Amino acid sequence: MRIIEPLVKGQLERECLLRAVHLDWLRALIVFLLIPYHTAWIFSGQSWIISSPISNPVALAFTQVFDQFQMPLLFTIAGIAAWFSLGNRTWKQYCLERLGRLFIPMIFGILVLNAIVFYLAALFSHQVGVFPGSFIDWYSVYLRCMLFPWQKNWSPGVFWFVWYLLIYSIILLPFLLFIRKKVSGSVLEKIGELLQKRGIVLVFFLLAFLPVCIQFIQPQNGNSFSQISYFVFFFVYGFFIYSSSQMQRCIDRFGFIVLIIGILSIILVILLIFPSTTSAPLGALYWRIFGTKAGTKGQDLYLVLRGISCWFTVIGLIFLARMFANISNKYLHYATEAVLPFYLMHVTFIIAIGYYVIPLNLSVFIKFVIIIVSSFAATLAAFEVMKRFVVTRFLLGMRLKPKSVKHLS
Repeated sequence: MRIIEPLVKGQLERECLLRAVHLDWLRALIVFLLIPYHTAWIFSGQSWIISSPISNPVALAFTQVFDQFQMPLLFTIAGIAAWFSLGNRTWKQYCLERLGRLFIPMIFGILVLNAIVFYLAALFSHQVGVFPGSFIDWYSVYLRCMLFPWQKNWSPGVFWFVWYLLIYSIILLPFLLFIRKKVSGSVLEKIGELLQKRGIVLVFFLLAFLPVCIQFIQPQNGNSFSQISYFVFFFVYGFFIYSSSQMQRCIDRFGFIVLIIGILSIILVILLIFPSTTSAPLGALYWRIFGTKAGTKGQDLYLVLRGISCWFTVIGLIFLARMFANISNKYLHYATEAVLPFYLMHVTFIIAIGYYVIPLNLSVFIKFVIIIVSSFAATLAAFEVMKRFVVTRFLLGMRLKPKSVKHLS
């Protein structure tokens, strides 16, 4: 992607908005890959919503690789989208848009989709005996014990991403507006010019290290403060990345090197943890010498390595998208509209289908394929139905009336 220098104020932003289709392709690809990713969790041998009694090391490896970068990449793209969105909306319009696109779907998801998922999980684990057997009775228990964030058993499920993104969008709004409206474009361009020097790779290392500092204080664990503090860095990074053409040229210039570092870092991470810390090719020796507990050199160095693999892969993937995915067509228009509903609904179908497929006397590979294909088809079919009604479009965070696509708005 080559950004045309602005001839008048605001032209750069309009050019970016029209040309940033590569990020829409990248976001759609990552979201659609969540179906094989979450299906792999079923067969990974790790505890998840539902788990197969028979695991597969390939499924475990897939989840461990994808875990390095998928959600940080989505938060980075969300930060970029916030930059564009605040360029053509007032802060009130932005808040209303965020509420419609994030808050309403999250409430719908937690009230309806999560309840279905957790009910099926309880059935699968033979735990429904703890609760009344029917879904209606279960739902009453769900409302009393699992609905609100301050409750002990609360779990947002897949909607944690939407929950965090809503928090970032609202709480950080004064800061985002200050940068967007008060800091002049010349200042941002000068920062970008400094980054174009060869020291940019060192800057990328620094940016990778900052989120890790949160984990030094408190390792990520469920919905802890460290997790929500960790992902906010990527949202803010994304907001800054597209604030000037110079910063984008840094990605174009050094993106390949950064991508290679990211890939090598992911390989090293996998060699330390796959299939476990005690049996990994490098893990057995590394963890025994440096330690596995929080605060040990082994854990600290591992967190730094994870930070590098994460951030460098995110930038590397954005680089690849900028180079090879700048074509807008009807498929991208469809994917852009479908990506949020797809994210909201896909786990529900994975769990519903997996509930019936896992007990079958079939190989893990056949089960894996059946769940992926069926879940993908069911999610798209549900989207096709729900996009045709105003109420369901509203519940899924879609625009009530389809408009010509302005990407990343």
